[in-house]
Amino acid sequence: MHQRMRTTAILLGAVLLVLSLIGAPAAGSAASALADRDPNQYVAFGDSITWGLETFGYPPRLETLLIAKYGAAKVWNAGVGGEGTTEGLARIDYILSGTNSKYLLLMEGTNDAANLFVTIETVDANLREMCRRAIAAGWTPVLATITPRSDWIWYLPTYRVRYDELNARIRRIASDLKITLADAYTAFMEYPTALGGYAALLFDGVHPNATGYQVLAEAWFAALKVVKYDPPGPPLHPVLDTRLDATETRKINVVAWQANPVNASLALKGYVIYRKPASGADSAFSRIGSVSASVFRYEDAGLDVPIKYAYRVTTLSPVSDESAPTPTVAETVSFAFPPLGLSVRTFPSGGSGIGKKINVVAFVPNPLNDTSMIAGFRVYRKKAGESDALYAEVAFLGPSTYRVVDPYVPAVPKYQYSVATVFTDGTESKKSAPASDR
Repeated sequence: MHQRMRTTAILLGAVLLVLSLIGAPAAGSAASALADRDPNQYVAFGDSITWGLETFGYPPRLETLLIAKYGAAKVWNAGVGGEGTTEGLARIDYILSGTNSKYLLLMEGTNDAANLFVTIETVDANLREMCRRAIAAGWTPVLATITPRSDWIWYLPTYRVRYDELNARIRRIASDLKITLADAYTAFMEYPTALGGYAALLFDGVHPNATGYQVLAEAWFAALKVVKYDPPGPPLHPVLDTRLDATETRKINVVAWQANPVNASLALKGYVIYRKPASGADSAFSRIGSVSASVFRYEDAGLDVPIKYAYRVTTLSPVSDESAPTPTVAETVSFAFPPLGLSVRTFPSGGSGIGKKINVVAFVPNPLNDTSMIAGFRVYRKKAGESDALYAEVAFLGPSTYRVVDPYVPAVPKYQYSVATVFTDGTESKKSAPASDR
């Protein structure tokens, strides 16, 4: 009964495929199709996971993604329920000669992995031969790993080893034949556990549900972006220059880079700039702007001075695909700001301090400084009217002390104070605006 149902499914799939390809070149016109394959047509070839049962599989979802990205696409569904790779090999020539599509999307082997009478070596050979025939016929094959299961088979070591070995061989086939891999298995296994993990993508433990087919379509889409349009090369030699703006209260970062010569033949759309706090993980990068292809610098102004930032840049292809990012460049310049609001309160000294005065010096730390880098504050004093070169240190305060008492200062003349911020690397800010005693 199972074999009869399987045969019926295969015949039904073939009939539906013929109907779907009405108007496409017949087998006799394969030579002309080879010379003029349509890069906007795709054939999804596989078993019931491709066909999709009642949820229509991944082809219509992939087609939607391709149209949104590239403006035109037709994804034909050539999935046949219950099929193994031996049956797939038997019908592949009919498919290859029946349409002038450019891309063969091949995902098959799930049924063979669950059939202990079929060796993994046989599945490997069948998939390789299907890919070779597609290449010989002028197609561009894209090969996918098979998706995981969550039924009883998946938890039996005998079967699980077969699935793992088959996926390893599929990856090797793609590498050996130099064709693009759509890693459907990884796409499913990396589905967030907070959303139920990969099992939440299956409606019967084997076939994807609607969400699963969307994940599968996106895995195919990611692979096709690579094979259709090789991603452009990233920009080269990024550098970062940091300076204060005219107010000296905000800073400006200027990122610059060089064009990558591997992109010389491409009509690039431009470059995209990303930024994150320098201490943040790469996942904290966010897009902050873009420039045209003839511009090789980006000015990021109005930035908070205490926060250090990091940047990277990507190249944007003619179809808006992005390159890998440049190496990250981060700020290395630190700015040193003196304290603010310096004040001096003067009190008369009594007892043995007659003829002297007590000055209480207070200030506010400058919020533009990175507090984690402050080692302390150096307090200076000189006689009013003297050259600034005569300032002498009278106290060194810790990083959280903003007040000092200068006792028994001669009552005359007047004295002037200034304070500088000292940093952990030994650098010192310029001196603050002065304040005098009474």
